[in-house]
Parts: sequence; C-alpha cells; structure tokens
Amino acid sequence: MRQLLSILMVVSAASNLLGQKFQVGNSLGVDIPKKEFAENLEWGLAFNLNMEYQWKSISATGEIGWVRWFSDELFDPETPPDAWALLAGLRWRSAKLLYVGAKTGYYFNYPGSLVLIPEIGATYNQFDLNIGYSALQNSEFLRIRITYFWGDQ
Repeated sequence: MRQLLSILMVVSAASNLLGQKFQVGNSLGVDIPKKEFAENLEWGLAFNLNMEYQWKSISATGEIGWVRWFSDELFDPETPPDAWALLAGLRWRSAKLLYVGAKTGYYFNYPGSLVLIPEIGATYNQFDLNIGYSALQNSEFLRIRITYFWGDQ
C-alpha cells in the first residue's frame, strides 16, 4: 500500500511539472441491465476508485470498483450478486467540459465478465458525470457514474 501511495505521489508531482494532470477520485454509480442480462437482475449499485491522467485533449483512465446487483428473485449459487471490476480506457475532450471515450476490462465473479463500454461525459470543477453502455457477451447494461476527484482542479 505504501508503494502504491508513493507511486501516485510521484506521478502527481511529475504531471504538474510537465503541464499534465493526474487525478484520483471516487465514484458512485448505477448499472441498469438490458436485454438478456435484465432477465435475472433489476439494477446494480457501484462504488469505484477512479484515476485519470490527462495530457492536452487525451486522457488515460483507470477504475477499480465493486458492484452489487439487486433482484427480486433468488440468485443461483453459480452467479453471485456482486462483482469486482477492473477497467482502463481512453477519453478525448472535444471541449473543456465534454468528452467521449471507451473503457474495457473485466468484471470478476460474474458470467460474461469481459466488457467494452463506450462512454460520453461532462466534467465540471471536481465532478465528472459519465454515461456508458456495455454490449459484450451476455452482459448488456447502461452505466451511469458520478465521480468526485480529490484536490484542486
């Protein structure tokens, strides 16, 4: 854990010196299952650690998170109601506030776990609102996130 914090501090300091921006924050989100994925699930609540490394109009993003799926029906023991997510992607800012991008990654503990999520969003001060749609395999869902980035912008 100390090594991770040390690496984050060094990257943050270096990015400020080079005119780039490195941000870390937390997000709260809702995942809304669609099509076949919605047959057993109603919605999911997600908590994430978000990172963004911005250089000019391009950003590299990363996300580590947890989602809890809710349903009126009992879950099959083979498909647990929660999952851990590890995602990475790129964003392109067309204006100061707006961006488009895509993330890919893996949802652990759930079938059809590989995801590709095209997204659109807006950033204002330390807040980021993001909407994406996962359409790979049998795990189609609409994804809505609001992120708060720590520190000054």
